[in-house]
Amino acid sequence: MGEQDVAGQLFNKKKSPASKDVGLFFVCFCLHGKDHVRSNLYPWKMESDELIKILRAFVAERDWGKFHTPENLAKSISIEASELLELFQWDNNVDLDDVRDELADVLTYCLLLANTYGLDANELILTKLEKTKAKYPIEKALGKSEKYDRL
Repeated sequence: MGEQDVAGQLFNKKKSPASKDVGLFFVCFCLHGKDHVRSNLYPWKMESDELIKILRAFVAERDWGKFHTPENLAKSISIEASELLELFQWDNNVDLDDVRDELADVLTYCLLLANTYGLDANELILTKLEKTKAKYPIEKALGKSEKYDRL
């Protein structure tokens, strides 16, 4: 199965039950890399609820919940995204372990923020993907990087 087939299954609800775990796919992809995803597509898969429980337990054990206001989580997303960007500041020769760590930090704060509002990260991603598909239809956007209002 090619990478496009895997992506197609993950993003097409009608074709694959895995589409419920798109957010988790990205977390695991960042932690384990594409070769692991390709060769062992779902052994690492856990339900989103289970991941949120693990994150909540981690936060609770350290009594950090009092710091996890929506504003602070949003700031943390931006800060961690900046740390990810910093890895690429002067060249593209980055340490993949550093990229994984920073991506995991960004994704963790994103999941915590979504959970704070009672939002399902997987549904957020899939809903936004549908909106983006409408803005960027293949026949207009294929191979182009222009913004949708310039296509």
